[in-house]
Amino acid sequence: MARFSSSLVLTLLCVAALLCMSVARKERSLGRGGYNHGPSVSDILASKEFQVAAGTAWKESFLENDLYQEKGGWVYADSNNPDNNLVVQLASPQRSTQATQSTEIELDNPEKDGVPTAEGSNYVVVADFHTHPFPGQERPDAKDLRKAYERGVPAIVVSCSGVFYYGPQSRDSLDGSAGYPQTSSEQYNGQKEVRFGDNTVDSEGYCKP
Repeated sequence: MARFSSSLVLTLLCVAALLCMSVARKERSLGRGGYNHGPSVSDILASKEFQVAAGTAWKESFLENDLYQEKGGWVYADSNNPDNNLVVQLASPQRSTQATQSTEIELDNPEKDGVPTAEGSNYVVVADFHTHPFPGQERPDAKDLRKAYERGVPAIVVSCSGVFYYGPQSRDSLDGSAGYPQTSSEQYNGQKEVRFGDNTVDSEGYCKP
C-alpha cells in the first residue's frame, strides 16, 4: 500500500510540474496587460517611443515654400517578449508627396528595416500613425477610418487640432503576420475618431496662428 501511495504521489508531482511549465510558457507568450493581444492604443500614445517618433514625423511634415508632406510609420511590439519597449519604424519619404494643399501617405506593406531581428524576437505591427499638417484637414477622413479596421490595428493622426485615434483598440493577437493582421474582432460601423489630447510634439510652433 505504501509503495502504491509513493508512486501516486510521484505521478501527481510530475503532472503538477508539467502544468507549471505550460503556464509559464503561456505567460511568456502573452501580450502587455496579460493577454495575447497588442498593447492598447492609449498605452502606445503614452509611450516614449511613440512620442519621439511622432515628434520627428511632425517636424518633417513642414517644408519650405509653404509645402507640406504627410509623414508617419508603424509601431511594432515583440510577440515573444511583450515587456520589451515598442519600436517605431518611420515610413520612407517616397510613401508620400509634397504639396501645398492636400496629400496622403501610403502605409500598406509596412517597412521593417529599422526593426530588431535578434534571435528569439518576433516584432509585429500593433499600430500605425501619420500626420495631417494641412490646415482644415486635421482629422482622420472616411478612408482613414475604414482602413484602420481593415488592417486590424489602431491608427493615430497627429495634427494641429490634437492627437486622434481610431480603429480597433488593439491588435487582436500577436501571433500571425508581422505586418497588418488584416482582421479584427472590431468591425467598422461608422465609428468616429477619438481625440486623445493636444498636440504635444509641436516643439517648433507650427500650429501657432
